[in-house]
Amino acid sequence: MQIYNEYLHQFVLLRDALLPFANWEEVPFEVKEYSEFKGLRFLEPIREVFLTQLLGKKLTHKSIVQYAQGVVSSGLNVAGYGFQYRLGTVLPAGLGESARTAALYLLKWHPVQTIAANETQDVIAVSFDYEYDDYYAAPRVEAGKGTPLKEDIFSFSGENYDEPIIARLLPNYGTDRTTLQFSIEMDEHEFSVDLGQLFRGQRFMYRPHRSGNAGTSFPQRNTISSHFAADILSHSGLVTNKDDIHFIATGGNELVLWALLGKLYPENVVLLDKGDPEELEAAYVSGKGYGTQFLLL
Repeated sequence: MQIYNEYLHQFVLLRDALLPFANWEEVPFEVKEYSEFKGLRFLEPIREVFLTQLLGKKLTHKSIVQYAQGVVSSGLNVAGYGFQYRLGTVLPAGLGESARTAALYLLKWHPVQTIAANETQDVIAVSFDYEYDDYYAAPRVEAGKGTPLKEDIFSFSGENYDEPIIARLLPNYGTDRTTLQFSIEMDEHEFSVDLGQLFRGQRFMYRPHRSGNAGTSFPQRNTISSHFAADILSHSGLVTNKDDIHFIATGGNELVLWALLGKLYPENVVLLDKGDPEELEAAYVSGKGYGTQFLLL
């Protein structure tokens, strides 16, 4: 009976160890031999901390990453938004997915080494940090007035991204921290945004849902301006504005959409699906309901 109970407990430990991962069935990790632990019982201390945060509703994205680092025995003591270890790279699950449907908090294992080691070195373990650890203190720049809009229906028109857009990850690492830049080439120009800020923007964005604002009155905001995505991406720092509503068309290109999520200050950004009158009406009362609002389509 005791052997059977231990067998079940090992499966429970394995189940909980893979909770942070969207592609949990693919994640490889080492099970080392310990004199004081049997099988997966070496996971019990970090599992206890993780479940306490989860059940206490105090679980942050950083806590999820820290737990995942412990599960795969990365040897890392600090956590960012992702990391590399001996058997691959772990990043938020949104990478390579649609921003509209990607999981907000799960992670995904990739069978690659993002930071290459020297020929004389073993594969290095590294934590990927945000460029702006505290985005409240990040430098901000105003988007400007843009072009006034009066239409009741928004569309993908305005920018055409039929030409292939090249995207790549550019590592920037030093002795104390490592960051990754999401770089895209469009309109014969190259724009870069912090990869961590890109995922942060996706987690904090809003969707047009009327149900959560039923019976709530928001001040009317009639001024709507349109901006080109390339103009927004050309700014340094994070882009925001004092007031009004600002619409940015992506031409239906997911790479452009992800880049904008990493460039806009993640406070009142609403991601549209169609841009029809019904959706716009719901979008106007989504988010905080005051201050400047950015609509992405």
